[in-house]
Amino acid sequence: YMFLPITNLVVEVTPFDNQKLLNPDIQGWQYQKGKMYGFKTIKDYLLARDNYRDALDGRQYPASQLRVHHLVQRKDGGSNQPDNLVLLSDINHNQANHNNG
Repeated sequence: YMFLPITNLVVEVTPFDNQKLLNPDIQGWQYQKGKMYGFKTIKDYLLARDNYRDALDGRQYPASQLRVHHLVQRKDGGSNQPDNLVLLSDINHNQANHNNG
């Protein structure tokens, strides 16, 4: 296969509304009040979303025993967005969770 030399490059720039994809009816002030609105930290949001439950064993734990865990690790392109985060208890948040990620 021959890919070089590149003789033409076209870059198209256009506005893109990620929030509109999630909520087609979003307007004005609603952009300021996303799903984490009213929570001090991502962990506080996850505690409410997951009802203090460990993602592996499904049991409830006190907040002090739960850790925020990335499903796709940051080094592999994962984000700090809530959709990429779960809660794991101190018991389940261990090296085995990080061997492949």
